[in-house]
Amino acid sequence: MLPHPAAAPLTAAPACATLAGMSRRPQFDQFEVSELFCPRCRAARPVRRHLLLVLPTGNKYEYRCSACGTAVGGKDDNDTTEFASILRRT
Repeated sequence: MLPHPAAAPLTAAPACATLAGMSRRPQFDQFEVSELFCPRCRAARPVRRHLLLVLPTGNKYEYRCSACGTAVGGKDDNDTTEFASILRRT
């Protein structure tokens, strides 16, 4: 017969011991959208990303429905490398 679960003492590792083993770097770089809801199609559709602006603070993108071309979302990133490379070319 097995002992009652409440009778067994609970042992847990200290929080600092489990967090110390984890790396401090981010688990992901950026999310990329594959589908968004399109109000014209009235359904979730695959999207295409279009570059709108290259700014000193990063790039501005627009997501468009791949079926009808309606703008369904946007994204701003913080990658300034493209802006710097454009300045070097001019």
